[in-house]
Parts: sequence; structure tokens; C-alpha cells
Amino acid sequence: MVVEQMLGDEALAGMVQPTSTYLALLLLSVLLSSLIAFVLTIKIGRAFAERASGHGGGHLSRMVLFLILALCAVMCGPAGLLVLAVATLVGLVPPALGVSRVCLTGSLIVPLLLTYAGWMPSIVVSLGGGP
Repeated sequence: MVVEQMLGDEALAGMVQPTSTYLALLLLSVLLSSLIAFVLTIKIGRAFAERASGHGGGHLSRMVLFLILALCAVMCGPAGLLVLAVATLVGLVPPALGVSRVCLTGSLIVPLLLTYAGWMPSIVVSLGGGP
């Protein structure tokens, strides 16, 4: 979809052919960006590991937690912070009960399946919610 929006329908139709210049440029850009990302990841990761090796994990964990909270507050506002708090509490329940967190995937997969199957509106109405 992004390629179609950037290059147009004609370019997308031309990319189907293996000798297309658009396809070659796209593959070249993917290769180049992957190479740059690989090199940067190795260099930045090594530098970060050297700096973090002398510190305890608690300090790093607090910094990451603060970063997540700040990003959530800036990008999503109070509603996002509320969702983050509820998700955190839900994520703490399985270890407290002695079960695996994999059991929580059903709470994500089942509503998605119901929504994409088109059944969610009728279920919400039958439960007394919605119009």
C-alpha cells in the first residue's frame, strides 16, 4: 500500500515484472537500509552493553519504565495511561495465580476473531450494550 501511494498504480503494476526498475530500486533500498540498520545495531548495542555492564539492572529497569510511561502519556494521554495501568495489572495476575501468561492470549485473540467475523456488534447488543 505504501509503495502504491508513493509511486502510483502504474509503478505497482510494473513491479510485477521481474525486470522492473521499480522492483530493483525497491529491493536495493531494502538491502541498503537493512545493511545500515545491521551495522548501527551492532555498534550501538556494543556501546550500550559496555556502558550498562557496570550498572545494576534496577537502574536500567527504572529508566525504561519511565520512558514507557512518558511515551504513553505524550502519545496517548490519560486514556492511554489508564489502559497501560489496566494492562499492567492484568499482566501481573497469571504469575500470582501460578499460571503462564500465554493464557492471556485468549483475551486478545477471541475479541479479534469475533470482530473480524462480524459477530461483535450482535454480541454487544445481546449483552445489553450499544444501540
